Amino acid sequence: MFQPAFDVPAGVVSDVVKLADDIEPLVRLLEETPREKLLEEVAQRIRGGTSYREIVAALLLAGVKNVQPRPSVGFKFHAVLVVNSAHLASLGSPDSDRWLPIFWALDEFKNSQAKNIKERNGWRMGPVNEDRVPPPHLARQAFTLALENWDVPAADAIAFDEWKPTIRPGSWLLDVGCGNGRSTFKLGDVDVNILAFDVYPCESGPCDYATIDRAVQQIHAAHVANWEFIIQDFSSAPWRWPTPAEIQGQFDHWKGQGAIGYWIFAWDYQGQQVVGQPGNIAALRQINSQ
Repeated sequence: MFQPAFDVPAGVVSDVVKLADDIEPLVRLLEETPREKLLEEVAQRIRGGTSYREIVAALLLAGVKNVQPRPSVGFKFHAVLVVNSAHLASLGSPDSDRWLPIFWALDEFKNSQAKNIKERNGWRMGPVNEDRVPPPHLARQAFTLALENWDVPAADAIAFDEWKPTIRPGSWLLDVGCGNGRSTFKLGDVDVNILAFDVYPCESGPCDYATIDRAVQQIHAAHVANWEFIIQDFSSAPWRWPTPAEIQGQFDHWKGQGAIGYWIFAWDYQGQQVVGQPGNIAALRQINSQ
């Protein structure tokens, strides 16, 4: 297990989050070394005894600290997801290639860090607002109480009040796992583009097209004028590959409902590859030709 990485000593005031002394130098190396020199610097550290765990931990913290995750995620360096994915790829690689995913993530961090400086005026994560953090002896109780009370309005108020004012008009937002759109529709008064998806009709049994119909009803009830829909074409339990006919069925349930376009959600996962579904590809090509 990693030791706690965030450590703000009493009496220290800073506008940037402070890290523990044992990891701070390595994080600063990643932050301050130019992109064209970073991989060589990290390789030298590895030869000098710096461990895999230390490199991955520093990369995660550097990403969290130096790449603003909102208001628009887009193709930014989402530190938690990217570093975890690189780590999993590393674990699945032969020993000779183990560092390749991590080095790719290091380079991608520098790319996103440069974009963050250009687009977000060099945003960096600030220190924790201690006034909003319960004392250690009450943390478990506060967390349990929040879960037991299902205090959704309070949780939403905190989340939306914090970042809603920072949304730039015309931005793109990603609402992954949007459920019934509860959070998405709360942004109806903001000039923003939202990609929200959680309607995957084809699970282990027959496809449940009613989920699409309910989503359409909510879109119309919210008076959303410009919207697009997503067709499922992937396999990841509990969802399964739809058949070509089921892909057409998804499209038929969406079309004619006022959408201005559509997306295809297709991905390769755990050995399941889209190219291995020629019938689905043919169905999508047929839909695209309409």
